[in-house]
Amino acid sequence: MNDCLILIDKPLNLTSNHVLQSVKKRLKIKKAGLVGVLDPLATGMLLIVTGEATKFSQYIETMTKEYIVAIKFGYKSSTGDGEGIITKDSTGISNLKRNNIITTLSSFLGQSYQLPPMHSSVKYNGKKLYQYARDGIEVARKKRKITISDISLIENNIEDINIRVRCSKGTYIRTLVEDIGVRLGVSTYTRNIRRTGVGTYTEDRMISYDQILDEKLSLDKHIVDISEMLSHIQPITLGPDHEQQIKNGTVIDIELPNTKGDVVMKNMNNKIIGIGNVVNNRIKPKRLINFQQ
Repeated sequence: MNDCLILIDKPLNLTSNHVLQSVKKRLKIKKAGLVGVLDPLATGMLLIVTGEATKFSQYIETMTKEYIVAIKFGYKSSTGDGEGIITKDSTGISNLKRNNIITTLSSFLGQSYQLPPMHSSVKYNGKKLYQYARDGIEVARKKRKITISDISLIENNIEDINIRVRCSKGTYIRTLVEDIGVRLGVSTYTRNIRRTGVGTYTEDRMISYDQILDEKLSLDKHIVDISEMLSHIQPITLGPDHEQQIKNGTVIDIELPNTKGDVVMKNMNNKIIGIGNVVNNRIKPKRLINFQQ
């Protein structure tokens, strides 16, 4: 079960790191890491890479994320979610209409700039923002560019709606929910977040936390090997001489017309060697699989 990506359905109230440590213990592995994290109050797809797959996590973490989000109208939270101090504010609730909600959601499509919330792990002067927030200190933050590629209403009643959001890395759902409230003229907070997908990985590929702790259960259906992890990157095949040079860390000259940027390097047996970067028909090794294994 080494050298792969595992898609875990994180349960409510567990930290991402707790799940990671449980997986390492269950699989008896030392080398594993998280590809992004979920807050304790969020559930859904948590990505864990093991062994040599940890070298390629950056090619997964930039993928778009999909969430189902439960929004509460008429209330506000000091943290933007259920962990904070909740206060009632019915201003504007009586004017909420389904068509207005749909139109407002659509206005968030595309690129925009978002201010990270104080209750987040973004660092300021080497210290995480939530640490300042706990001390009652608010610091200046820079807005970040985000992209909302899809946002739609799933269901609604007077004070609650569920929406589906597909967004870029670095999008703060709690902030998005508060911004939706501002445009609607009502108070809002995030009641529930569930991550349902990352890139091309969908819910049916996930394994539950309880299942992964069951030593009798096969995990094969729920793992993604390195080849599938990197399937969205252009592959190139190297001959034996070039393969050996790359393994030695040598930059090689090779005819690759109309090719630039990162590529997946494979040998003549279709086995992945690693990631290389192409500039002007030269490949520089970037991330190589440990061939001593």
